[in-house]
Amino acid sequence: MISLTVFEQVTPMALFPYYVQESSQAAKRLEDIDEDARTEPSFTPYDGDSPPSIQFDRVSFSFPDFPRPVLESVSFAIAPGSHTAIIGASGSGKSTIASLLLKLQPVDDQPIYLNNTQLDHIDEQDVWQSTNVSLQSNQFFVGSVNENLAMGNDRATAAEMTDALASVELDHLNLSDALHENAANLSGGEKQRLALARLFLRDASLWVLDEPTSSLDALTEQRMLDQVFSRTEDATVVLISHRLTGLEQMDQIIVVDHGQIIEAGSYDDLIAQNGYLKQMKDLESELFAG
Repeated sequence: MISLTVFEQVTPMALFPYYVQESSQAAKRLEDIDEDARTEPSFTPYDGDSPPSIQFDRVSFSFPDFPRPVLESVSFAIAPGSHTAIIGASGSGKSTIASLLLKLQPVDDQPIYLNNTQLDHIDEQDVWQSTNVSLQSNQFFVGSVNENLAMGNDRATAAEMTDALASVELDHLNLSDALHENAANLSGGEKQRLALARLFLRDASLWVLDEPTSSLDALTEQRMLDQVFSRTEDATVVLISHRLTGLEQMDQIIVVDHGQIIEAGSYDDLIAQNGYLKQMKDLESELFAG
């Protein structure tokens, strides 16, 4: 019995160094957070009322403990009030661009500019307050449709919420209808349209939309994008997608592949170049023709 009892402790003891290292790293992160909290940073005032210009200047980014760079020397400029699509295959680095722009990734001295001010010098709260954001996974909470829409604008009236639902073709939902955690009782397409309805209730000078219509069919996707474009005529829009719907309406298209920009320009310019976009459009035409 003594021998068996001793050997029962061998496996947990073998895992001890792993847990010590993991706990040490977690403690270091907590210390960094506490140190940052005690240090009051000085930020540059940010005018979130006007559509911002955006500039990436040779931006590279790698995740910690991941050797391959996700972005490598990425440079582009977005004019204020323009609509830009960032497209490319899954894993090409598109969503990382959005994360850096929204300050979701802690990158030191990143050469990213909003209105010619380096992003590091702007309080992330100011950026978020003036930005409408739709990420690949939108958060919904247990409660009513009304309560979840109010997260976008708690001053919105019932009539405004009903109109927003109708604009995204969710008029079969009532404001009093209950939502489960993460809206599990809705389909993927309904969740994406509900996320858009929430954005439609809030004015913003910058819209960052990461795959906002990926769960929709092509026709519904085009109608939803039309709704977005009609509401963002005076805003700066960054649309991230691996699909090709609505690109004709964009002022600029940036094609990303393996963390690098391989094409950039207007829709007509890129089609004339006979590069990635032209090849993908030809393939799309062949598939629909078949």
